[in-house]
Amino acid sequence: MTSARDFFGNHLQTLGYTQKYAAELIGCSGGTITNYIDYRRELKFPTVMNAKDSLFDGDEHFVKLFCAESRNSQNIKYSLEYLSTNRCFDEIESLINRCERENKLLDWCKVYRLIINFQLMTDSYKSILQRIYILSHEIKDVELKVLLDIIEANVHHNIYESSIVTRLIETIEEKLAEVPDSYFKSSLNIRVLELRSIDSLFSRNDPKTARSYAKQVISSKIGTKFVADSYNIIGTSYIFEDANKSLKYMSKSIKILRKIGCQEVADIREGGTKRFIQTYWGLNLTEGNGTTQESELAFMAAKRGETDKALEMLDELEETPFRIYYEGVAKNDPMIHFKALGKFIELNEMFYAQLPYRELLKHEQFKEAVKSLLNQN
Repeated sequence: MTSARDFFGNHLQTLGYTQKYAAELIGCSGGTITNYIDYRRELKFPTVMNAKDSLFDGDEHFVKLFCAESRNSQNIKYSLEYLSTNRCFDEIESLINRCERENKLLDWCKVYRLIINFQLMTDSYKSILQRIYILSHEIKDVELKVLLDIIEANVHHNIYESSIVTRLIETIEEKLAEVPDSYFKSSLNIRVLELRSIDSLFSRNDPKTARSYAKQVISSKIGTKFVADSYNIIGTSYIFEDANKSLKYMSKSIKILRKIGCQEVADIREGGTKRFIQTYWGLNLTEGNGTTQESELAFMAAKRGETDKALEMLDELEETPFRIYYEGVAKNDPMIHFKALGKFIELNEMFYAQLPYRELLKHEQFKEAVKSLLNQN
């Protein structure tokens, strides 16, 4: 395989650029370029990022090659973060393995290996939380402490524990202020913006603010998966406002996920959230395709008025606020919707609390009671 240095040198020849001219474009000295191509000294990571934009028109292949080969400790740290946010799993796995063999930056290896396991969903959430607890008592670097808190917050979001996410964001932002390095501060801040979009939507029921944070993440170009997840947030935020916009952004998220090889996550969104949006708005109540989740099949049956079929499927499912809400739809029972509302509020899932809330508003005798529960006018 072509080395990063050879790839860089060959690219300059293809462009017809001298090393001096390339250095001017990148913002470094000609000697820096010469020493790099001649294998005497490694480039600094910020210089590599400048080269990506100035010489490679934004293409990331050179950056990936550089990260996989980096030897300087600071460059390795930058590389781990870059490869993680861009989901370059082969490259980051290779880099971590090399560092472990060389007994180098082992704390960083442990944290980023945990991040890979979370991203690829190779470990259970319980196992990840246990590992975070252990590592949080071992590591010293503030960047790693922030990363552990961010992963923990994401896990709690995935298991519908929004109140913990809200608390962790406050802790993260206090630690983030202590991060001295500008690249890490910027990258970690974007990760926090993603959490802010999640917290604003699900805990605070503030779709407009959630969309604002999500758009900042998208414009940052931190990584394609982050873009897909931000479109997911935007799509979800329109569930109660505009079915077409909701499905448009959700489809955009799914398309990006499939393009970058995240088929499992794409299937979950296709057969979960997207199917839920269609069912909620009554746009497609057929049996669905192979990706449709059992809970959504039950919801579809309930919306079609097939009460017995819906209840039979729901009996096989774990009790969650959504399952209770689906049962309320199937039975058209406001008391069950009150139960679902209480469960959503208990988990601080205030956005999805809109589901039973809107059903209860259909009953005149319950309007004032449910408005007071959600502090709505």
